[in-house]
Amino acid sequence: MTDVPSAFTDEKRIDATAQSVEEGLYEVERRAIGSHFTRSGATVLDLGCGTGRTTGVLDEMGFDVVGVDVSEPMVSRARQLFPHIEFRSGDARDLQFEDERFDYVLFSFNGLDYVKPEGDRYVALREIWRVLKPDGTFVFSSHNPFYLLPADPTSLYGYLHLARFWKHNLFDGTIASRYKTDAYSEKEIDTYFISPRGQHKQLARCGFELLEIVHKEMLPSAWLDPWPYYVAEKRPQ
Repeated sequence: MTDVPSAFTDEKRIDATAQSVEEGLYEVERRAIGSHFTRSGATVLDLGCGTGRTTGVLDEMGFDVVGVDVSEPMVSRARQLFPHIEFRSGDARDLQFEDERFDYVLFSFNGLDYVKPEGDRYVALREIWRVLKPDGTFVFSSHNPFYLLPADPTSLYGYLHLARFWKHNLFDGTIASRYKTDAYSEKEIDTYFISPRGQHKQLARCGFELLEIVHKEMLPSAWLDPWPYYVAEKRPQ
């Protein structure tokens, strides 16, 4: 992940993800990966890997996985937790791998949305396209601007988070912009928002075909999911 917001950097980000390593894949990630990462022993690039929450599970599933994160302390912690897995510090806009190196790329937990400005998001998408093998698969999540309901309508935190979101963006005048202020744990984070239709078009411009949008089972549609997961396939350009 690149241009990580300050709320997620170094020791604070390590503390925030310490418990999530034991959680493994989230339900929506498990469905997306289980349906599309199907080649036994395939090579996987886990971008924005943090301390290895997703990397460790991918390794257990039998994949040849490499974890990459922009934060050196996060990578250092991941190496301590998973000494047998290769981890590197790196930038999604400048991946230090040869062309067509990986069968699959995962960029989980909205990591792509903190790449800015928007032109750099395109740079990152084209870098991911470059390191994927022909017909390789890219799975990632992104913030949906149809942010009308919190992800969990039974969660008080969800409602409080949503209230902070509207408060900041109405006052900042960023409601109509792609980069909005996402108030996370009382901190203001510049975050990219794109609708499923807009993401479909963006992927096509970068050489990908959208295969599926995976959303939380509790929601009837990806259009109501604040953070849907996209599954895309590399196409020749």
